[in-house]
Amino acid sequence: MRIRPIAALVSVAAMAALSTACEDPGADTPAKPPASDQPEEPDQPEKPEEPDQPEKPDQPETPETPGKEVDADLGKTLKLGETTLVTHDSGTSKTTMEVTTRTVVKGEVAELEDVRLDGKEREMVPYYVTVNYRYVDGEAPRVPSLGVTPKLRDGRGEEADRIFTTDDDVAQCVNSRPQQLAKGEDFTSCRVFLVGKSEKAANVAYQSNFREDPVVWKVED
Repeated sequence: MRIRPIAALVSVAAMAALSTACEDPGADTPAKPPASDQPEEPDQPEKPEEPDQPEKPDQPETPETPGKEVDADLGKTLKLGETTLVTHDSGTSKTTMEVTTRTVVKGEVAELEDVRLDGKEREMVPYYVTVNYRYVDGEAPRVPSLGVTPKLRDGRGEEADRIFTTDDDVAQCVNSRPQQLAKGEDFTSCRVFLVGKSEKAANVAYQSNFREDPVVWKVED
């Protein structure tokens, strides 16, 4: 019988398979556990939300008469302290100015002792008119022409007499003005007017162009 050679071949094949298994480096390496068995990485902490930045406050509008157009108040009556935007026409230049009649104060003729007055004028009542001017735009204004523009009128609509004074002739109405103004600069002028004893100051009119209606500030009783 030829059984022995077949048995020998089977034995050789088994030994070869065993030798291959021993040489395989991954044969003894434990299998990697499935993904579901892997430890989870810790969650990253969430970044704190940045606080909302406060809104920037609105910037004030310029000029100081927001919403008003130049010369929009011509022919209108304002209250003392209200500001208007007007074209000041000196005859040789035109300038955009903010004009505010601030106060109209009744005085006493005795306060004018340092002012040269005639007999008739000393029978009248002085009023001190304070006006603020601010140079907004246009050609540089002629400062002296600004102070002579406002007129004080009585209840009849008649213009009061304006008295020319130097800077400190009247302590109640000290008047000083710069030689010139740069854009954005302002100054305050005080002028003395005389009204008859039987009349009262009624309003202040600003009119640099006689072809236009004036802006008027009403004097409260």
